[in-house]
Amino acid sequence: MSNAAQATDEETALLDAALGRIAEKGYASLALSELAAMTNVPLTTVYRVFPSKAAILEALIRRVDFTLLSEAVDPGASVRDRLFDLLMRRFEALAPYRAALRVIHRELKRRPAEALAVAPAMIRAMDWIIDLAGLSGGALQPLRAPALGALYASVVPVWLDDDDPGLARTMATLDRRLRRVEELVERLHPKSRQSDARDA
Repeated sequence: MSNAAQATDEETALLDAALGRIAEKGYASLALSELAAMTNVPLTTVYRVFPSKAAILEALIRRVDFTLLSEAVDPGASVRDRLFDLLMRRFEALAPYRAALRVIHRELKRRPAEALAVAPAMIRAMDWIIDLAGLSGGALQPLRAPALGALYASVVPVWLDDDDPGLARTMATLDRRLRRVEELVERLHPKSRQSDARDA
């Protein structure tokens, strides 16, 4: 087995163990040395895979990114519909970890520095969604990932409390907020949508 494969296996096992422990006992109290003891993995290996607790959350973001990148995007759909579909797919991919994410979301409200540490990984994730949706390029490119990240973050609390298997509340909220952004961009930059269409 290659070193890359070993690292992937180690990260998978450690991430699953960390998320299970967070769901049961909390995020703030998790020590990486505890994670090593739980999994019988050397502390040096845990350090290599997760040099910080923020790295656990970054690994989850990457896991979901890989899920999204492995699925096809409808080339015939509008940019807005592709954004909606990709963001909903992201919520669906996160569903197995919702118990842990409820804890993380609640506790990171009191730990803003740790929340900010994960922001670059989330911005990268939004960049991929923008790319897949066909929105790359154009004058608004530098603003898109942070704006989409803020929109996504605003829907997360709704998703965390949405126990409907069909995620009806989440879909309605996401659709409404995407529509508001679309209308705002149209009012502020009436030519930007035409430019985006040419760039797509």
